[in-house]
Amino acid sequence: MVYDRSMTPLVRIFHALLIAALLLAAGAPGPLWAQTATPTVLPAETPAPLPTPDAAKLALDAQIDALLAQMSIADRVGQLFLITFQGSDTGFESDIAELIHGYRVGGVVLSARNGNFSNEKGIDTPAQVATLINQLQALAFGVLLPTEQALPEAWPATWPAADAISLEQVTAVPPVNVPLFIAVEQAGDSLPATALRREFTPLPSEMALGATWNPDLANQVGQIVGRELAAVGVNLLLGPNLDVLEQPRPDLAGGLGTHSFGGDPYWVSQMGRAYIAGVHVGSGGRLATVARHFPGAGDADRLQDQEVATVQRSTEELRRVALPPFLAVTRGASSILSPNGEPAATDALMSSHIRYSGFQGSSLGRNTPISLSPELGIVLEQEG
Repeated sequence: MVYDRSMTPLVRIFHALLIAALLLAAGAPGPLWAQTATPTVLPAETPAPLPTPDAAKLALDAQIDALLAQMSIADRVGQLFLITFQGSDTGFESDIAELIHGYRVGGVVLSARNGNFSNEKGIDTPAQVATLINQLQALAFGVLLPTEQALPEAWPATWPAADAISLEQVTAVPPVNVPLFIAVEQAGDSLPATALRREFTPLPSEMALGATWNPDLANQVGQIVGRELAAVGVNLLLGPNLDVLEQPRPDLAGGLGTHSFGGDPYWVSQMGRAYIAGVHVGSGGRLATVARHFPGAGDADRLQDQEVATVQRSTEELRRVALPPFLAVTRGASSILSPNGEPAATDALMSSHIRYSGFQGSSLGRNTPISLSPELGIVLEQEG
């Protein structure tokens, strides 16, 4: 994430999370209803003048301050969590309803592996995903939304739905009233890195895009991803990967497989920026990106899902090879987080679960990954 260094670290996190959540909600009064039919044509109105960037920032800051003032410590802690859950039941007795309404989690990651939706033949996956997302967003606003009311046929939808149940009336617990982050992986090349497949456009892998040496193609693919994910209500993309695979190792490669734009830091930077810009433009600013795996997993010496991997690179080598793509997308604020931001800047970074001898030393007795190490903050401050 691009942080304001004038704030304390915890305040930066809260402000960044709330800014992204509020801007991605695009001013919606409740769940982000997914559109599945031809929109209702409303009478033309004279558009109000757009606020200046400074006025828009002041208004957003005031909204964030008001939200923070009404949030308890428990509310704020809950907002830091992005969780997975099993199934698609969002009813009163469901675990996810308790986690969202009771524990105030900030977002969820959806996948077919967890039974949140299906990509099987004969299933309308976009409608299934949009229905679930609307129900999840309703929970953040204290409403139990019946499935049959979760996908209105016309826009604007009536809010709240006629058969909706207020959770506050049942539990005496007021809602947090902050939209959820709804995240998926959609990296291309089918399973396991592409969550949504049935009725979605088949996507090339990052390596296939990198082999074209054409950032315009990366931008076009990003636009497709942005447009399709935003259409069903997804607002957080766990990607792209900006790992530099300088020495391809098909037998290992840290588990990256084809999920790298290539082995040249400059071209990975160019392709990554083009892809991110495409996502932002294609989604109309409603889909944030999370570039990963900072500070680079291209030289990991073992599979990350089996044990803690190590990158045996000096600090100078990491700065020369691994870091440039991440610096290329974090030098400025993104167009989602700032009125004056740029579309090619990412909205957040995901750290790797790897040890880095260059940043953390070479002690064999110390195997804490950088994601759980204080060195991560130092690297972010010094290199970001």
